Amino acid sequence: QQYAHMKIRFDDPAQANKAIRDGVFVQGKIVSVWKDEQEPPMCYRCHNVGDGHFAASCTVEIELCGHCSEKHWSRDCPNPGAKWCHKCKKAGHRVGDRTCESRRQALEMMRRADPEARQRYFMERDNPETWGNPPAWERRGKRGRQWERGKLAGALPAR
Repeated sequence: QQYAHMKIRFDDPAQANKAIRDGVFVQGKIVSVWKDEQEPPMCYRCHNVGDGHFAASCTVEIELCGHCSEKHWSRDCPNPGAKWCHKCKKAGHRVGDRTCESRRQALEMMRRADPEARQRYFMERDNPETWGNPPAWERRGKRGRQWERGKLAGALPAR
């Protein structure tokens, strides 16, 4: 395995910001850290993304498959390798996939609605540097993405 993801919880915003700014050592390498992004809610009954409801409150009468978008449960899909998104009506990905334009739009709406989610750092009362900073997803850039993938392990990203 070359790549993995890990979640780290910090009780102190200053320590979390230090990790975001400087990275952390894992297995002898510096790895990048960023704030966890809130995912748009997805109903696992009708597979709609970002409209705020979940399976327990879904009003759709017939379940839709998360693989092929036909009218059956995902676990009963005769073709689980199928990839069809009923939300954007395109093949090649499933509903809620990170490449789905509908999911991206829902995520962008969530970012706009939550000012703190747009910030790279957690706000600290006594640190004005954390009050208004570029969003995390805008700061990564090409070098940052390479660094996150370990291609520039040991090197800090350009600031």
